[in-house]
Amino acid sequence: MSSNSKLTLVPYNVNMVPPNASQAAANVLQQLKSSETTADFHIKALGQTFPVHRCLIVLRSEYFARMLRPDSAFKEARENFVQFDDLHPGNVRRFVDYMYTWQYYAKPNIYFPQSDHDGLDALSHADMYAIGERLMIHGLKEFAKAGFERALVSAMSTKGQQPEYVAAIVPRVFGESSDIRDEDTGLKDLLINYILAQKIPDFLDNEKLTQTLETHVEFNMFLTKALWKEKMQRSNVFGSSAGFESDSTIIPFTGLRAVRQRDKSNTTSSRTASNNASMFTPTTNDQGTFRRGCG
Repeated sequence: MSSNSKLTLVPYNVNMVPPNASQAAANVLQQLKSSETTADFHIKALGQTFPVHRCLIVLRSEYFARMLRPDSAFKEARENFVQFDDLHPGNVRRFVDYMYTWQYYAKPNIYFPQSDHDGLDALSHADMYAIGERLMIHGLKEFAKAGFERALVSAMSTKGQQPEYVAAIVPRVFGESSDIRDEDTGLKDLLINYILAQKIPDFLDNEKLTQTLETHVEFNMFLTKALWKEKMQRSNVFGSSAGFESDSTIIPFTGLRAVRQRDKSNTTSSRTASNNASMFTPTTNDQGTFRRGCG
């Protein structure tokens, strides 16, 4: 280089960043997810194996960050794989997709096969919501909750088996059969609001949904409280005689069943109120928790 030559430094300008840099980065992550040769860890579930990269999953999940820290005593850190015997491979694929791409695709909705919408299955989103909590994957619960709500909105505008759909969703969201913590009401409130938006008497007059109310006490209590709250609000606006229909009142779930009954007398009303009061007695559930992390 000539002694007279001068090195000119070009100031950094944000406009120098290619306009499609974000998409390019997303493509790199997608290629990385598909590269088995560079993977250094594996997630296994029911006979299927998903190759992943430690450097990425420890940043996306607090669960894996604790498991794979440098001083980890967990065998998974030594053996370079983790086994999930209680997770469906489809759900594992979805949460792996989310860790790499910030999105996943749900299963087609079998309850609304004629719908033009694809991948709007609230059941899948409920599963991913629980996995987001369990594995502490950043942002997954919020993404799954938004998908769950979109699925319910789509179901409302589509002719299909709405009561059966709700009956199938309930075990994923409420009670001991669910992996969602009792105190987490994110999906529970959405599902209850979806039910309240229906024509209540006809909607509840369904064998599968009635059976679900009998076997899932937490769901029963949530819906009972919501129906009574709405009934009281309508009574305050329209008068004490207002109910869910112009000529009848829903008396929800006496004896864990949904029944329809007219208010024929003050005595009958008092007896009904007394019977339903027992539904609001708090209960302790020490079996509805799930494993939080590995450390």
